[in-house]
Amino acid sequence: MSELMLDVGQANELKMAFRRAGYKASEVKSLVKGNILAQVREVLLGRAQIVSIEMGVLPVAQAARNTFMVPTGLTLAERITAGNYRWANSDITEKRFPHDPTTIGEWEWDLVGYDRTISSEDAKAALEVDGWNAASWEHELAFGAAFPETQRKSPIIALGSVCCVRGRPCVLGLWDVLGVRHVSLDYWDDGGWDTGYRFLRVRKVGSSAA
Repeated sequence: MSELMLDVGQANELKMAFRRAGYKASEVKSLVKGNILAQVREVLLGRAQIVSIEMGVLPVAQAARNTFMVPTGLTLAERITAGNYRWANSDITEKRFPHDPTTIGEWEWDLVGYDRTISSEDAKAALEVDGWNAASWEHELAFGAAFPETQRKSPIIALGSVCCVRGRPCVLGLWDVLGVRHVSLDYWDDGGWDTGYRFLRVRKVGSSAA
C-alpha cells in the first residue's frame, strides 16, 4: 500500500482549509491525533461509516508563569531561525513587523485561554491588566524558541503586533501542524477565537503589580 505524504506547504494549506470550513482549533487538534485522518479517508472512499463524537469544552486556563529573554541585535529572520521553526509564512517580513527595541530584555509570561469564542478586541483588552500586555511579535518568537513544545498543545496567538496583508489585519500565531512547528499569520478580524486558542501576554520582569 502506497504512503501518502504531505510537505510543509501542503500541511499549512490543509490547516487553512480547516479554518475556512469553520473547524475549531481544538477539533483540528483532535483530527490529527492517532489514526483519525486515515479513518476519514476510509469514510470518503465509502469503506466506513461516520460516528459522531461529542467534543468537550476546554475551560479557561492559565499556564504556570515563567520568564524568557528577548535578545538584542537579531533580525526578524534570525529570530525565526533561532526558534528552529520548520515553516514560516513568507508574508512575515521586516517591513510588516518592524522591530521595537523596548521589547529587549527579560519578560514574565502567561498563557490565557477563554471558555467562549472571543473577538480580538475583547481578548486583547482582557489580557492587558495589572501591568500585562498582549505579546508583540518579538515576544512571540522568543517564547517559541524558549518553550518549543508549548505550541504543540494549542495555537498560541500574539495580539500585540498587527500588520496588514492584502487588505486584512493579521497577527502572528505559533502552530503545530502534523507535528511541524509553524510561525503563521492569523486574521485579526476572522469572526473570533474559539476555545482552542491560547493568547500570550507578557510583563517586564520587575514591573509586577504590587
